[in-house]
Amino acid sequence: MVQELTEYWEQTEKIKRAAELLAAGLTHEQFNWSPGPGRWSIAQSFVHLNLTAQFYFTGVDAAIRRAREKQVFGEGPFRLGLIGGWVIGIVEPPIKTKVRAPKVLIPAPDQSLQDVLPQFMATQDQIIERLRQCDGIHLRRVKMPSPFAKWIRMSLLTGFGILLAHERRHLWQSHEIRKMPDFPSGETARGGGQA
Repeated sequence: MVQELTEYWEQTEKIKRAAELLAAGLTHEQFNWSPGPGRWSIAQSFVHLNLTAQFYFTGVDAAIRRAREKQVFGEGPFRLGLIGGWVIGIVEPPIKTKVRAPKVLIPAPDQSLQDVLPQFMATQDQIIERLRQCDGIHLRRVKMPSPFAKWIRMSLLTGFGILLAHERRHLWQSHEIRKMPDFPSGETARGGGQA
């Protein structure tokens, strides 16, 4: 596997470990606690990430299929373009710029940790599977549409970079929630580690 895909795979594994630490010992109340009106709970952040990834997969899968059909292959190394690197930098935590989520990606409140966390882990495995499928494809030349604006096209390299930065962003936000003074106390929450 080319270096860039290997790095994304390693980032995905780190995200899985960070999510496990973040969710460790949370009660239902803590998982669903919101810092205030219009602000998401940890549960909602996880659900939002699950939904976002599924939107991404539609474009990624179509791009992989086209690349194989047209034999758009390359061995790398592949480098992010100026705009792609800039966008990823904006998405990365700590948050510098707030962005409104599309309505379709706004999660409902009151989620079950026992349902949401396994879904998140399965989604990470689905990302890894798509990274495997991309091996051998020219990651800069093959384009995918933005899941949120079909007229915006980006390379597969940029697409995966944004997706993983977006996951780190929401895990960071969720970790910040756990540190808030008003965060509900609970004996089971004390085992949680830093994301």
